[in-house]
Amino acid sequence: MKLGREVREAQGICLAADRRVSRVHASVRTDAGGRKVRLLDGGSKNGSFVNGHRVQESDLHDGDVIRVGSSLLLLRDEPAKQVDAAVPNLRGSAPAIRAVRDALSQAATSGCNVLILGESGTGKEVTAQSLHQLRGRKGPLVAVNCAAIPAELAESQLFGHLPGAFTGAHSAHDGYFRSADRGTIFLDEVGELPLTLQAKLLRVLEDKKVCPVGGTRAIPVDAWLLAATNRDLLESVSQGRFRADLYARLAQVILQLPPLRERREDILLLLVHLLELPTARLTVALAEALLLHPFPFNVRELIQLAAQLRLAVRGGTELDLPMVEERLAANAHVITRSAVRVPAKSPSANSEDDVAQSGEHQAAARLPIPSREELVRLLQEHKGHISRVAQAVGRSRRQVDRWLELHGLLRKDFLD
Repeated sequence: MKLGREVREAQGICLAADRRVSRVHASVRTDAGGRKVRLLDGGSKNGSFVNGHRVQESDLHDGDVIRVGSSLLLLRDEPAKQVDAAVPNLRGSAPAIRAVRDALSQAATSGCNVLILGESGTGKEVTAQSLHQLRGRKGPLVAVNCAAIPAELAESQLFGHLPGAFTGAHSAHDGYFRSADRGTIFLDEVGELPLTLQAKLLRVLEDKKVCPVGGTRAIPVDAWLLAATNRDLLESVSQGRFRADLYARLAQVILQLPPLRERREDILLLLVHLLELPTARLTVALAEALLLHPFPFNVRELIQLAAQLRLAVRGGTELDLPMVEERLAANAHVITRSAVRVPAKSPSANSEDDVAQSGEHQAAARLPIPSREELVRLLQEHKGHISRVAQAVGRSRRQVDRWLELHGLLRKDFLD
């Protein structure tokens, strides 16, 4: 497959609208077994980039971001056929989110207890809402943040209490479980429940009855249970902080939500939806930076970025990298709870891009930094014009100025 403005002899992708793409800009080749994919630059004027690094040739992997001219492409290795169930609220076309939609549809049909796992900000509550809608329960969805319930009030909040059950209990309270009767109860951050309450929750799940605080008679309750956590519950079980029998009850069906960095093709789609700015246009620099950003806070971080971009654009139409560059750089240094896959780099990539590891944690990848030799070549090629260098590498002028300072280079030395 060839990437260019004209494709005559081989099947390829035609980017005729992109004037910065050479006639045959680059080619993508596979080995005989179709397992290894490689990009080869065709001697293009503006270069070919993989994950922000200019390359002459480079192996490609699932999720890699390719830039030719001002066009961005994302490589995705996926099955030829994949079911895509209709699920409300869960947008996206990435294979990972399509698999979640299919699993959601099956889980809703089964009626089993569902444990939703995923990093913070991946959409666990939205997933619970979708499950409730798909199940079609007559009662309400009652969402409970287990981490926010005071320990001394947790039993009363969940299972209710009778008048006079404790100081301040002047009237009866049904509790969350009875409020969700004939509906769905969603226990978010279920891993935060104390052990004493875990035992009582287990009894409710087994008997399908609740006994209010201060009462002696158990009351039947019909509530479909959904639970969620960003903790490793199996690790908590092994450490004695979570009951194994309760885990078995909660995890009849397990749904693992993918982090946003594993669904790169959905990032810009979701951003456009969140921006609600029909005439807004993203620059190539901003689009590429977002595609390569590790998003340690997932969709929640994308919501924050959309809000900042709306404020920064101030009636204009062009959204550019400097509007959110500092936030991206700050967030990219956050240590995520699970290891972040570092994008594949070309053999010439500078070691300053290496991501430090500590135990099972791994720092998020930084925006790629060109080597001193590559920056000198770019400055010579563009005769010291910072704006042209910035356009060539898809970054802002301010970022290029930082690279000059980092490598001890002066713009005046390259002016023609």
